[in-house]
Amino acid sequence: MPTLLLRFPGGRYHATPWGHHVNEGLIEWPPSPWRLLRAFTACGYATQHWSVVPPLARRLIETLASTLPTYRLPRASVAHSRHFMPTGVLDKGREKTTLVFDTWADVGDRTLAVRWDCAIDDEALALFGRLASHLGYLGRSESWVLAEAISDDAVLPLGDDAYPHVDGQRGGRGWEQISLMAAELPGAYSGWRNEAVAKALEPFPLPEGKKTIPKKIEKDRAKAEAPYPVDLVDCLQRDTAWWKQHRWSQPPGSRRVLYWRRSDSLSVGTPTPAARSAPARVTTMLLALTTPGGTPASSNTGTRASAVSGVSEAGLRTASTAIPISIFSGSTSPSRCMKPPSAILTKAIISGSASGLPSRFTYSRVKACTSPRVPTSFQSCSSSKQRSQN
Repeated sequence: MPTLLLRFPGGRYHATPWGHHVNEGLIEWPPSPWRLLRAFTACGYATQHWSVVPPLARRLIETLASTLPTYRLPRASVAHSRHFMPTGVLDKGREKTTLVFDTWADVGDRTLAVRWDCAIDDEALALFGRLASHLGYLGRSESWVLAEAISDDAVLPLGDDAYPHVDGQRGGRGWEQISLMAAELPGAYSGWRNEAVAKALEPFPLPEGKKTIPKKIEKDRAKAEAPYPVDLVDCLQRDTAWWKQHRWSQPPGSRRVLYWRRSDSLSVGTPTPAARSAPARVTTMLLALTTPGGTPASSNTGTRASAVSGVSEAGLRTASTAIPISIFSGSTSPSRCMKPPSAILTKAIISGSASGLPSRFTYSRVKACTSPRVPTSFQSCSSSKQRSQN
């Protein structure tokens, strides 16, 4: 049984269900069988260098289309973002915008499993593995995927099953029905197409007794037959613009099927604010000064730098701490020394806050000193000027 494991490196799966607008904010979960078959076909053209679908790939796709897969769904939540996209139309000098919803299933690093209950030969199984390993995205292009084909006896990842509906079956409490798009059975589509084409060609009968067909009748018959793809593989390659042009309400060769899944397969979580990390507590502060030439203050004669330490739960142990330092007269702050005639004594007061962080630095010019050595006592110094830095 072909089994596929899907992981989403970006943690997101973007896909809008068939028949719904992107701004409805709905997610196709699980990915429909129709979407998976189209993804394999597109991957073959992009990575296996197909110019047409080869017979082996055609056999593989038709075999997978003949049965509805079952899913093992990881837990996921619904999220969306809103964007105002430019429309390319100017209005009073400004470009108009339109609101667009981008909705996705947040699956994180969890794994989705898909299993088809059918038998395929070794050659087709090898092609299935190559296509799976080359899948780049599933759904919209921003829905990156890493796919892997596993053996029948491999253990499936944890999750809840989703399976097709069978007449007379009930899902029970905690289950819900959803509609997905799947491919018609290959034989059923061929029979339906033959009848539909025959009816469409009735107004354009072939002339009797003539070996050549007039060009106008050939053209009319080709036009009448054009809306009906040749086979199921041809149906999978038709884009939305094509089947809308031919007035189809959904892609030809497709059908709606019912699936059962857990009602909480897609949950809506309550937004939670991002956790804010507390700032690191200050345990020690060091005040260091330099001379105008960049020399550290501690290397000059008569200059001192003192460390303030000792922090309690309420912040600094003392409201302020005096640090004796020496600067030169004529300066406006302890960090700018302009002239060296005489030294003045400066007291640096560091005020603490309850968080343990310094909240204010106050510098007081205390007394001009004739000696380059800083006195050890401040009792005889008179304050003349203060400067605060907040």
